[in-house]
Amino acid sequence: ACACSCGTRHCTASDPAVNLTRDDDGYYYVADDGQLQRMCACTTIDYVWIGNDGCPTCAQGTLDACRLESISGKAPDPYGDSLTISGPAPHITSLRGLARLSGALPGALWVQSMDELTTLEGLGNITRIGQDSIQLYNNPKLASAMALSNAKGNFTSHALGIVDNPQLACVPEQWPAKDGDGD
Repeated sequence: ACACSCGTRHCTASDPAVNLTRDDDGYYYVADDGQLQRMCACTTIDYVWIGNDGCPTCAQGTLDACRLESISGKAPDPYGDSLTISGPAPHITSLRGLARLSGALPGALWVQSMDELTTLEGLGNITRIGQDSIQLYNNPKLASAMALSNAKGNFTSHALGIVDNPQLACVPEQWPAKDGDGD
């Protein structure tokens, strides 16, 4: 349930008022811009999953207006994701709208198939990745992950999945030189 007071709105991904799409595996995700608008009206939520097989109508303006300040849990998926952004989402070119998001993510961070994304700017106020897991897959224009420099964690090569990001040249110095696959 959503609880509102003093301008804050605490939500869960399963909240009927947020009305996200339920996956066969039991987690809830944003599938269209209307759902993104409702999720972005929350200041806290248990987990965020934008796109499952993409979010073709998700708009940059909606993400730019996002009020989300914290993520309190993990999706009930095998990886324990707290924040997943999964394309294709052709109208999302920047994550700057997530700049209010701060503090620790209890679970993993996953960004995949975001064809127009060049940086992770907007995620710079994340201070810890709880699962110590960052997965960046198939982001053809992603050139920099430096926005995650403030995120602490035990980033071993097995905790990182960096695959098919041909432009990625800038990563935080605390990351190992190679990911779990040796890339």
